[in-house]
Amino acid sequence: MSIEFFCEYCGKSTPALKPSSWRCICGGPWSLPPGPPFDPDAITSAASGVWRFHRQIRLPSGHYPTLGEGCGRWLRANNEPSIALAHLEPTLSFKDRGVTTLLAWASLAAQPPLIEDSSGNAGGSFAAYAAAAGIPCRIYVPASAPPGKIAALHAFGAEVVKIDGPRFNTTEAAIADNDGTYCSHAWNPMFLEGTKTMAFQWWQEHKGQFPKRIYVPAGQGSIVLGLFYGFREINAAIPDFTVPAIMPVQHRTAASLWEPINIDGPAVEPRPDDVPSIADGIAIDQPVRKEALITAVTQTGGRVIAVGNEEIRNAQRKLTTMGVWAEPTGAVAMAGHMQVGDDDDALVVVSGHGLKTGKV
Repeated sequence: MSIEFFCEYCGKSTPALKPSSWRCICGGPWSLPPGPPFDPDAITSAASGVWRFHRQIRLPSGHYPTLGEGCGRWLRANNEPSIALAHLEPTLSFKDRGVTTLLAWASLAAQPPLIEDSSGNAGGSFAAYAAAAGIPCRIYVPASAPPGKIAALHAFGAEVVKIDGPRFNTTEAAIADNDGTYCSHAWNPMFLEGTKTMAFQWWQEHKGQFPKRIYVPAGQGSIVLGLFYGFREINAAIPDFTVPAIMPVQHRTAASLWEPINIDGPAVEPRPDDVPSIADGIAIDQPVRKEALITAVTQTGGRVIAVGNEEIRNAQRKLTTMGVWAEPTGAVAMAGHMQVGDDDDALVVVSGHGLKTGKV
């Protein structure tokens, strides 16, 4: 299989299994062209809810690290939106979907140790899958990352490097490390090959029937783009498939998508209680694929919602009444749904488990 990454900014390309660098020389992120039209007949009996859709994932056939990811189902409660339990994964975060495909790519294309930067969930997932693959990894984390998430990195045998200061400092430190291969879940497009399988799995499990709107937390926006790319591949094969509106929910301290999409709305101003943000998983000032995120939201007829700490805490409590324990970032989508006052014809994605932080 011959695949190439390409840069949406300047048009340059590079072999996906032997890229010239972790990003294009112009500074743009590598991307993949649209995948093949979704083929329901190609779904396999693989144990993983990600690797059942191997045809849609641009990697050669092989034995790749898997922990049985792709577990989360929908919870349907009376007079409430459906809840996508995307946090019920091996490491209690949706990131496992993207990390299994990213580590599969790394097993073919990267020189160990694998280097990643993360505020917590992606790092924990990365460390778990690297351990399962027998590949050493080094994870750069903000010094302020929750202790439980750092403990998970150590448990899986990762080398942990704590970086002081804002989240961006952590990324810069990881990029500057030349001893290994930088395998960022934000920059490497193979991560999105895993998150897009959410769309395929939900299509299969719900016979192609979706609510009108899907609320998702958005920092780097890998759920937004994964769903958008997955829906695009479904729509290419099934023209009458109605693509749901994707509704990214951001924290008021990091609402980078608000201004370019909600051009007629008031500016987002954090409130005193919003600092520091309790939603550490989406504390991203400028997502790597910002333009692609704007396209995904506008083309699906979605909108951006900005919430703060108080709304997130209320959403956490609301979810617990439904039997769902979410960490603050994992409850962000519910906070957005509650703020809009939407009806039950919606799907709310819970992305991370409450055990990550241990409090509500």
